[in-house]
Amino acid sequence: MKLKAVLDPDTPQALVDFLNSRDFANEILNEVLKPYLHVPSPWTGADFYVQNCDVGVGGNPGLFCEVRLTGVSTNDYRSIHDFVETLKALEQAYIRAIHRFINRDTEIQLMVCLMLDKPIIIEKESKSLLETTPIKVRGETT
Repeated sequence: MKLKAVLDPDTPQALVDFLNSRDFANEILNEVLKPYLHVPSPWTGADFYVQNCDVGVGGNPGLFCEVRLTGVSTNDYRSIHDFVETLKALEQAYIRAIHRFINRDTEIQLMVCLMLDKPIIIEKESKSLLETTPIKVRGETT
């Protein structure tokens, strides 16, 4: 699985550095992938990695962070509930990071996507892309 974020060019460097770090990769592994996707241990670099953030320019002014976890396999020991909870936990991990590295008067629009290797049925719809509704997240630092 690959985790990657696309950030606005004006995103504070401290946040970019953290999202590109091994500490953040380990946080995602331990707080998202192990509990919700039931990944086995030991886990190697080729099984899951965080790719350095890309920079994108949005059509509207304002900071943004669009996140994708790709290469997520559907298998016999992962339920629809697991994928939904993974998406929520991943969003919360990015919210925590934004809170830590962005000041109170700064706002980032966040959207998180989970890309499955084959479609699952959710509410009578076949989906291989699960995504959160974009939200505005404010920092907590001064």
